[in-house]
Amino acid sequence: MPVITHPACTEPPPETVICRFIEFRKFRDLFANEELYLRRTDLFKESDPQEGLPSDQYVRRVRKPSTI
Repeated sequence: MPVITHPACTEPPPETVICRFIEFRKFRDLFANEELYLRRTDLFKESDPQEGLPSDQYVRRVRKPSTI
């Protein structure tokens, strides 16, 4: 299945390092089963209500009031 990029997103440079911390139990399971578990995104709000939301500071900077 090919990767389809979204026009609003820029692709990071190839040397970009992406880090994500997970519980060791899940990390060990990843290697033991050679399967990647992806959680349903609608359940993120249960453990972290701010998951996936931009900060207020970012929103204010990006959505500057337009002058007409």
